[in-house]
Amino acid sequence: MHGTHQIEKAATASMDWLEQRVDVDAQRVGIMALSLGGYYAPRAAAFEKRLKCCIAFGAQWNWHRTVVARLSPNATTQRSVSHFADHLNFVFGKATIEESMKEIKHFTLENVAGQITCPFLVVHGENDRQVPLADAQTLYDAAVNSSQRELRVFTLDEGGAEHCQADNGSLAADDMVDWFARVLGGQLS
Repeated sequence: MHGTHQIEKAATASMDWLEQRVDVDAQRVGIMALSLGGYYAPRAAAFEKRLKCCIAFGAQWNWHRTVVARLSPNATTQRSVSHFADHLNFVFGKATIEESMKEIKHFTLENVAGQITCPFLVVHGENDRQVPLADAQTLYDAAVNSSQRELRVFTLDEGGAEHCQADNGSLAADDMVDWFARVLGGQLS
């Protein structure tokens, strides 16, 4: 299977399967995904309304713009991220980066975030050097129809300020688990 911007297809198939299981309360299923999942989870929640809540663990707003920046030589170092184009071609099943970019151009939440209606938590690091903090704020601001939206920014002082809280993952994990428990009706840790 190759990457696609239309992750709601997989979310719908997953919900169809989960609803058939007797050991799953399908009325209490949420979604959380990290890094590029900060695009995938909100998109899934926007289109698969059976998802009861969503966490973007490392916000994404316009991944196409991020990819273009990573493929472009850095003004300081004059080099791009090594082997990134090869990785993208592998993920999307394409022969060239130009072909991959045709799919990647769709990776934006600009016309999607406003369709999120479930509770929505955006988790981001103040010092995220892969995705700017402004993208997290933009995603949060655009999710105007969420029944309960929150933006949690981990600061340099508390830790968890890097991409997907790589510098203090347990701090973020504790916050997210407690948020899920509050929203879905579980026990707090």
